[in-house]
Amino acid sequence: MGLDDLADELVAAIPDGGYLRRYVEYGWRSTMSPPEFHLACGLTQMAVLMGNKVLIRGPGAKLYPAHLWVAMVGPAGAARKSSGISLATSMLDTSMGDSLAFAVDTTREALWTALQERPYGYMVWSEFAGFLARAKTEYMGGIKEDLCEWWDSPPMARRRLQKAEYLVRQPAMSVMAGAVPERLVDLIQEADLHGGFFSRFLFITQVTPVPYRGLEWDPGRRAELSEELAMLARHPELAAPHARVEVWLGDAERKVWEAYDQALWEMPESKDPLTSGFMSRCGVQALKLSFCYALARGSLQPEEQDVVNAIAFTEFCRKHAMTLVEEADANGTRVGQTIRRVRDNIRSLAARTPEGWVKQSDLLRRSHLKARDLEEYLETMVDAGSLETREVGTAGAPRREVRLL
Repeated sequence: MGLDDLADELVAAIPDGGYLRRYVEYGWRSTMSPPEFHLACGLTQMAVLMGNKVLIRGPGAKLYPAHLWVAMVGPAGAARKSSGISLATSMLDTSMGDSLAFAVDTTREALWTALQERPYGYMVWSEFAGFLARAKTEYMGGIKEDLCEWWDSPPMARRRLQKAEYLVRQPAMSVMAGAVPERLVDLIQEADLHGGFFSRFLFITQVTPVPYRGLEWDPGRRAELSEELAMLARHPELAAPHARVEVWLGDAERKVWEAYDQALWEMPESKDPLTSGFMSRCGVQALKLSFCYALARGSLQPEEQDVVNAIAFTEFCRKHAMTLVEEADANGTRVGQTIRRVRDNIRSLAARTPEGWVKQSDLLRRSHLKARDLEEYLETMVDAGSLETREVGTAGAPRREVRLL
């Protein structure tokens, strides 16, 4: 299957030529990761190359770096999300002569320190759920709020934490993440769509079936693409140390972008609290992507076709995000019903104890849930401040108990 034989919505987002098309063709031919994932990762490569050296003039004359947060969504294992991410990052590191990756398993303060020293680069979350689990730990508490601020690209991001005060100038960190759809739906509900964290991502859901590829590999072609990527990184406006260049759309390109942005603003989804965050950021995402498509041609000035491709890719992501939101909303109703049932069971069991503490083992038998599922519901209740837990018994045979607050 060639790139022109893919779904129409995906074909519209793949350029006819240039590095990006050649990269997607190579990835599609040599890995079992679908072309939509390679397209997302190739665009993120462009964003990383620009870092915070290219500042895009957006609505209200605000300046945005071209950094992107992309999340590849597909079944565990079969979608080969990590294969697409690994290809992009390994070629990026080879072409740049050094890794621009930020450590994932780190503390909040260490990440602020790293960004203070180098405010651009990328972070890989091989599994979205894994990062969000770490974000709940004490040493990473508040990291999602930090990330949202960095995505918004303030000229200076400042935070005082336990060890010191940190100052990051024009942060431009891109993120490449993988996610399993069922778990992602649960996480969207837990994090609350109104918070804005998820709506800063471009969600790329797998739509292309992937055939078996075996050991197909073309080292010569990969070397050519790596050198082409290195040449793009040596663009005169990017190669100068400490350079900053402001860029904006030309008149014709601006009209194409404004027509799209206005159409988004007039859609009912823009007024819906669950989806308004995604809708309000689609215009900025398309603007950033326009410059990513342009750089893949070796330019920092988008042409109309670059904007058209960028809008097509943004729409591809937006439609899949809307589906995830709808599923999360429906799932939230089911989760709420189950939590209410768990709470009623705790209340009933607690009536038999003097202090209201209930053995989790008793609750498990009463709730008729799998142990793992009950753990997640209890964790959600703890996060919401409606439940407390404690460990009792001997060190060799600890027992967990829960109590409603």
